Parts: sequence; structure tokens; C-alpha cells
Amino acid sequence: MEQKLINEIKGDLFESSDCLAHCVSRDFSMSAGIAVMFSKLFGNKDILLNQNVNVGEVAWLYNENRYIYYLVTKENYWNKPTYDAFRKSIRNLFILCNNHNIKSLSIPKLGCGLDRLEWTKVKQIIIEEWPIIKDFRINVYFI
Repeated sequence: MEQKLINEIKGDLFESSDCLAHCVSRDFSMSAGIAVMFSKLFGNKDILLNQNVNVGEVAWLYNENRYIYYLVTKENYWNKPTYDAFRKSIRNLFILCNNHNIKSLSIPKLGCGLDRLEWTKVKQIIIEEWPIIKDFRINVYFI
């Protein structure tokens, strides 16, 4: 029987108690879209910048007993991500989740807001890059 990796939920992402993830630019501007809420709720831009991650990598914070992951999918806030950069970020996210022993993650429709990636392609990339962690669950929140 095939495991269902992705569970789509209508609701508020920030009401989840899971670890969270979202897409950002390497400059960690976080001045528009859902990134504004991540910035207000979790702050620590200096810690994120000091991790010196490149496009395709993932920065993270540990906040109130959970990880907050920042998928760096573009260089500057005004750029648009590529699916290749997104795929690399997803691979690195799953590696981090495995290293941090995470079994459940809540996300928005990654890259599909201001970045304008297509959810069907994004979802397919997540599913294709899945084999790293067994029995993992991704809850995708949308309004």
C-alpha cells in the first residue's frame, strides 16, 4: 500500500504545532507574502544570515521545541525561483528533517504565492524527492 505523503488542509499554517518550512531569498528580506509572518513570529534574521546558505540549501531556527526551515530558492527577494533550485532545496530539507528526526512538517504551498511556481509541479517534486524519510507526513495549509 502506498503511503500518503501530502495531506492538504484548509486552515491557518501558524496554528500547526509541527515544524514549519517556507521559501525565502538568500538575502532573507522576508518583506512580503507569508514570509512577513515568519519574520514577525520567529525573527532571528541575523542567525539565518550567519548560516551563509546558498540557493538550493536550507537555513533553520529552533524555536519553542520545533524547527523552522527556510528553503533558499532564489538569490534576492526580487528574483523568481527555478524548479531546479526548488528541487535542491527540497532535497536538503528532507536531509535536515531526517537529521533532526522530524516525522511531520507543515508548509504553505511552497513557492506558489509571490514566487508563482505551479502547485502541481511543486507537489510532484516533493513526491519525487521523498525516498529519504520513511513514514513522514507533510501537511500543506492553504486558505
